[in-house]
Amino acid sequence: MSDAGAEEAALRALNRMGSRKGAAKPAATLRLSSNTDNTGTARKRRFVRDGDVPVEHHQLARTSARPVAASTGADEVRLNKALENERRARGDAERQIHDLEVAQRSLTTRLGHAEVLMAELKQTLAVRDQELADRTAELVRERATVQQAAEEIRALRKQIRKSSARNESAGIHDDVPTDENGQQPIKWWKD
Repeated sequence: MSDAGAEEAALRALNRMGSRKGAAKPAATLRLSSNTDNTGTARKRRFVRDGDVPVEHHQLARTSARPVAASTGADEVRLNKALENERRARGDAERQIHDLEVAQRSLTTRLGHAEVLMAELKQTLAVRDQELADRTAELVRERATVQQAAEEIRALRKQIRKSSARNESAGIHDDVPTDENGQQPIKWWKD
C-alpha cells in the first residue's frame, strides 16, 4: 500500500470516528492536503508529532443513556420560522400548480373548441367550393349558349343582308301602287 493510500485510509477512519459524536453541528471532514499550494510550488509535508493531536478517551461501557443536546429557545424559534416558511412555500407551490392545471384544462378546452370550429369551417368551405364549382360550370355553359346565340344572330343578319341585297338587285318589289313620289298609299279602311 502506498503512502497516499494509507493516508487516505487514515483520514476516512478519522472522519468516521468524528461523525459518531452527538454534536449539533456536523463534524468537519478532514481533507487531504495537496502537495502544492495555490502558487503552484511544492510544499514540504508536515507529520504529526507527539502532543500535536489532542486525544480523547471514551468509555465503551455506559451505565446511563447519552444526554440529549438541549435546544435553546432561540433555536426553536428559528426552526419554527423555517418550518413555517417551508409550509408557506409549499402552499404557494400547490396553489401555483392548481392554477397551472386549471389554465391547462382551459387551454385544452379552448383547443378542442377551436378544432371543432375549424372542422366545421372546413366542411362549410368544401360545400361552398363545390357550389362555386357548380356555378362556374353553369356560367361556362351559359356563356357558350350566349356565344352560340350571338353567332346565330350574326349568321341570320348576314342572311338577311344577302337576301335584301338580292331583292334590291333583282328589283323584286311588291305589287303595291305608288304615287308620283314613290310612296305607297295608306289604307283607311279595315279589312
